[in-house]
This record gives sequence, structure tokens and C-alpha cells, in this order.
Amino acid sequence: MAYRRTGSGKAHIAALLASASALSLAAALGSTPAPAEPDTATRTALLGRDLMSHALLQGLGAHAPTSPSPHRFPDPICDPALNSGERVQPAKCQLTPEPTPTPAPGPSPDPTPAPQPVPGPAPEPPKPQFAYHPPGALLEKDKGRGRTNDRFVYLPNIIFPLKLGAGQFPHMNSQIWGYGGGGWGGKGAAGGSESDRRNYDPMQQRDNYCEVRGWAMPLCPSGAGHQGQDIRPSTFKDNAWEAVAVADGTITNVTKNTTVQLKAKDGTDYYYLHMHPRSIQVKTGQSVKQGQVLGKVSKYMNGSPSTSLHLHFQARQTIKAGTKTITAYVPVFTSLVAALRRDKGLDPAIAADGTLAVDAAFEIGATPPVPPPQPDPQPAPEPVPEPAPEPAPTPEPSPAPAPEPTPEPAPAPTPEPAPAPEPTPSPEPSPTPEPTPEPAPTPEPAPEPAPAPAPTPEPSPAPQPEPTPAPSPEPAPAPAPAPTPAPQPAPTPEPAPEAEKGWWQWMKDGVSGWWSSWRN
Repeated sequence: MAYRRTGSGKAHIAALLASASALSLAAALGSTPAPAEPDTATRTALLGRDLMSHALLQGLGAHAPTSPSPHRFPDPICDPALNSGERVQPAKCQLTPEPTPTPAPGPSPDPTPAPQPVPGPAPEPPKPQFAYHPPGALLEKDKGRGRTNDRFVYLPNIIFPLKLGAGQFPHMNSQIWGYGGGGWGGKGAAGGSESDRRNYDPMQQRDNYCEVRGWAMPLCPSGAGHQGQDIRPSTFKDNAWEAVAVADGTITNVTKNTTVQLKAKDGTDYYYLHMHPRSIQVKTGQSVKQGQVLGKVSKYMNGSPSTSLHLHFQARQTIKAGTKTITAYVPVFTSLVAALRRDKGLDPAIAADGTLAVDAAFEIGATPPVPPPQPDPQPAPEPVPEPAPEPAPTPEPSPAPAPEPTPEPAPAPTPEPAPAPEPTPSPEPSPTPEPTPEPAPTPEPAPEPAPAPAPTPEPSPAPQPEPTPAPSPEPAPAPAPAPTPAPQPAPTPEPAPEAEKGWWQWMKDGVSGWWSSWRN
């Protein structure tokens, strides 16, 4: 049958195109198999409501749907996980903006601050590795013989006479009263061996300068003593420990009895005894430097090994004892302690007056200095709050300041204050025989000019201050010196009735007239 075109054909063609578009879209959407078919009512609602909207959006260039994130669709109907059986998503799901993902909350900071480590007690200072008895504190067998009242350091610049390494210490103590010593005069033998470890205790350094001996010792209380200090080396080992020069100087003597004598530049003589004969490295007349090796410690005495293993060290100086100047063996224990402290990295503990300072950390039996009493701590007064300052009253508008009064001009300085008015003194009488002489000008200026009274005539004229003019028929005015003050001119008094004038009056009148004209 032939198709006849009528007026309503355009409408039918538009309907057919729309249906074809819808069917094409439905075919495209239906190409993906669905696990389950929706019911007829739901499909009809979707096709009737959303299919055309979706086709329209696609035709207008709307973006194709992408795989949404699980948190993209707040509406359950837009979530493909919940609507997996639907073939068409509602158009509004394409218009729903993707929500901004909220970052996962991190661990909240702990408001409580981390506990600060509590400082522990301050570390204790290292314990001293050597200690010494006070100067003059001898062993009990020599009690009372020591020079306990003398802490002076006679040799402040020496070094220790034994070369000691790190951790090595001397042992200054008695040889006769030590273990294996044998005592004195057959008494007091300690027994045992001289190598007894108790002879090598660095914590028992002891003075033996004045212990019992037969040598004359003017500085010891008994007048006799040992002369020096016995020093054992760190270990009981013969011909091993080096003795060194304590100061720069010259070797003045080397004996077969192994005595080496060193004279320092300041005149002090140092003596080293009991070194091994084959170890001595210096000769008489040789110059040595501080620290130079002289020999090695041994036990030689009187030419043979007949004493204990130690170095005997002594020093002789010229000193002032009381009112006398003497040359004697001086106490060396304080100087050796100061040198040992310096050798071990400590302060030598020499006080400002030259004595060995008391150091309770190293000196046995020394009492630590008592700190001055501290006042009881008083509770700090609570601060009194200062009263709030009262608000300043609003200043009333002040009138414009009146101009300062013009200061009155200061009076012109005068050489001296104006004298109070005094009665005008009578002028000197004019030397004229006439009854009415001309009044002389007033010498001092008066505040108000007044005519001077007529002077009383005298029979004989008196000398005038004006210079005497040369005699001439007519008076010639003579120059007068300028007055020092500059007085105000006084008015010339009216002349008295003219009388008959002599030559003297003529001359006086001329001078007066000249004076008046000069002042005016």
C-alpha cells in the first residue's frame, strides 16, 4: 500500500525519530547483561522520567559517568553498589557534585607536656688518689719533734724530684720507722720487709724532716734532725725510677757515695742521695735544665747497698731566722706537696703569704672551712598589688596663657651704688682776699644740682689741686687730668655780683670758666 503524505505526517516523523533515538539508547544500555530484571513499574518510571533527561544531557555534551567512589553518592539511589540491577542511573546522579573527601583525623596532640627528665644528683668529685699529713706531723715515735708551726713553702718553683707517669705516686715516709726499717738506736724496729705494701701507700704521705737523727738542725725543736725527706718510688724496683733536676742550675759535686749536688740559679743547694752509681748521668761542672735526668733510685749508702730503696732529698738555703741570717737545711715537705699537686694537675695550694694552704680534700685531719652562717630563709613577702591609678580628671580647658610680663629693664650697672644724699661739704676756701669768692665746682656729682654755699674766706690762700699757671697778664687755662669717674655735669652756679678783681682773681676766674665749659 502506498504511503500517503498528509498534513500530520511531520508529526509522525518526529515521533518516529524520537522513538528511534530512545530505542537506540535502550539498545546501547541493554547491551550489558543485568543479573536481574526490574519490575515493570520501576522500569516504566525510569524510562519515562529519566531516560529522556539522560538523552538530553548527553546531547548537550554532559560528561559521561565515571566510576564513582564509594563516598560520592549521599543518596542511596545513586550508589551503583546498591542499584547494580538498574540499567539506567537517574540523571540527578550525574549532576550530584563529588563531595570533598574529609581527611582522616590524625592523632590529636597530647595537651599534657612530656615530662622533663629530673636532673639527678650532681656527680661526686673524683676521690683524691693521694693524701698527706700536715707539715711537722711525724709518726708517734717522734711525737713532739716535728716543726708543726711552719707551713712556709721554701721552694715554690721546683718540680717533683721523681719522674712519675699518669697514675703513679710517690710514698714520702720514714725509712727507719717503716716496715723493714730497723728503727733508731736498736729501738722501734717495725719488722717485716721493706717491700711491704704498707710502705707504698699513696694516701699516707708524711713529713720526716725533724725525725730522730744526729744531724745538727737549728730549725727543728730539738736542735737535731734528719735534714731532708725520704721518698720511696711508686714500686719496690731497684735502679728503675729516675730522679730529675728540680730546677735549672749547675752540678757542683758528684761523690762516690752517690751524692749529687745541684746549685740552682737562686743559690739554693739541692742534694740527691742513694742513687745507683752506674745510673748517674751528670758530672761536676755540668749545667742542667729542670726535669733533666740525674740518675736512678737505689739503696746505696757509704759505697754499698746498705739502706732501703728510696731517694733522700734535701735543700740548703740562706734564710733569716728571727733576728739572725743563717744557712741551713730548710723543711722541704711543704714544697714537695705543692710540686706533687702541680704534677697531678692540681693547684699547688700556695697561699698569698707563701704558705701551704689547707685543703681538706687532700690534707689528712684538716677540717673543711666552716661556711659563714646563712640567715634563715624568710618567706618572700607577697607582693602588694599596687593600687590602680585613679583616672586623671579631665583637665578643664585652660585659657590661653597670658603673655609673660615684659621684664623691667635692669638698671644700668654702676661702679658703685649711689651714695645716700649727704649734706654738701663746704668747699675749700678760695685763696682770694675778696669778700665774695667764686664757688668751686662740686667734686662729686649730686643727684639734684644745687648751688654750693659761699665759702668762708680765709686771710691766706691755700694750695689748690689745679696746676699752678705761669704768671701772665691774662689767665691761661691749664689742662687738667681727666677725672676717673664720669660724673654728670652739675649746672654752673650763677656768678656772684662782680667785684673788683685782682690778678689772682682774674686767673682763678679763667680756670673756673675753662673747667665749667669743659664739664658742660
